[in-house]
Amino acid sequence: MARITDINDLLFPVELHPVFTEFEINGRKIRIEVPNNKIVVNSKSGKPFGVVSSTYKLITNHEAIKLGKRCAEELFGSVEADNIEIFNVDAPSTASYCHIDLVHKNYIMNLWDEEKKSDLYIPYIRITNSYNTLRALRFDIGFCRKICLNGVVFESETIQFMFSHVKHELNRDISFALEQEKVKALFDKFVSYANSLRKFQITTDNSMKLITTLFGIKNESEIDFKDKKEDRREYDSLNEVIENKLKKYIKELGETGYSLFNVITDIASHPIDNRYFRRDMNTMQRLAGNWINSFQEEIQKPTFNILEYLQLLKESPNKALHLSSNRYVATSGEL
Repeated sequence: MARITDINDLLFPVELHPVFTEFEINGRKIRIEVPNNKIVVNSKSGKPFGVVSSTYKLITNHEAIKLGKRCAEELFGSVEADNIEIFNVDAPSTASYCHIDLVHKNYIMNLWDEEKKSDLYIPYIRITNSYNTLRALRFDIGFCRKICLNGVVFESETIQFMFSHVKHELNRDISFALEQEKVKALFDKFVSYANSLRKFQITTDNSMKLITTLFGIKNESEIDFKDKKEDRREYDSLNEVIENKLKKYIKELGETGYSLFNVITDIASHPIDNRYFRRDMNTMQRLAGNWINSFQEEIQKPTFNILEYLQLLKESPNKALHLSSNRYVATSGEL
């Protein structure tokens, strides 16, 4: 199903209502309120999102954006707060949860700090909010390449502010200012990662294998195209899109790990509409962050072998990505 990408589709009114149950005793209908529970309802459409406890603190997406803007002001500088704007929105068609990205369009960082080889990035705040209790209100820091808005979120290195939807937690004063210095520190670490990748040479063929393996795309030999459920043309189309992206970045940046990183973040930020590639943007951008963090460590080892790495990535992605659990390499993304 199509995902929501327009912020206006997420700013509907939401309310908490009592939960009732009906049953029959001796031919008489009984209707009673369920204690200690509420139901979250889209008060415009009447559609319910789910049942929550009486301690649940409802934070609307509109309120979450206000908190996110305050976070961005304190992290990126409040002098030009008017330059903070929404630049990306991603949510399932049910709107039960959402990811909203805020960027300070004048807070620009030069990756290489070289006049003739500049590569500009912009930090952003990713707001995560939900109406079904499955996700806490959360703010993460990411970076996107200004020229193409390819984004990455660092799962293991992320600056993170997270609050569950519980009244006693959300009633506290939320402060972001103490984390301000970490934005620069995180970007410096990102620069060192990118430099390692820029120096690493990798063939086009191995880059293609790594991309498809990282995103869990099956090899041709693993698919029975005689099955009516499969579509050879759609599968070939997916590989063609990825190959074209790879060729574009190699032409710009050479056969390097940094070209590979740009393809990965391009795909993560612009999900491909294809039955053989079903992912949501948030999952893939976190995957990109985990990959660059782990891969730049691997390639610095004297014993590193790209073919052995590809095999490990296919057979045990959690080990290859230095993850304790395989959360972001899966057969399907969040629904």
